[in-house]
Amino acid sequence: MNNLFAIQTVTRSSSAINAITTDLIGGEVLVEYKNGECYSYSNVSRRAILNLLLQKNISLGFWVNENLLFCDAKCATYGSCEHLQFAY
Repeated sequence: MNNLFAIQTVTRSSSAINAITTDLIGGEVLVEYKNGECYSYSNVSRRAILNLLLQKNISLGFWVNENLLFCDAKCATYGSCEHLQFAY
């Protein structure tokens, strides 16, 4: 089993999302969309991140809609995925 506390990238079949990179401890996620845009979200529920990492059948699009777009997560940055990374 992977270390859940390490930064991990989740990739699954999705029509809208290429990958979600998670930072469980920091409560941050980086979402790479199919159109090449990336958004970095902070203040993401750690319980939601853990659920994404443990439940291999969760739709990435559903997870983003439920846990990032329609809640208290804050969109910190926007742009091309080539230029965005977690800041440590």
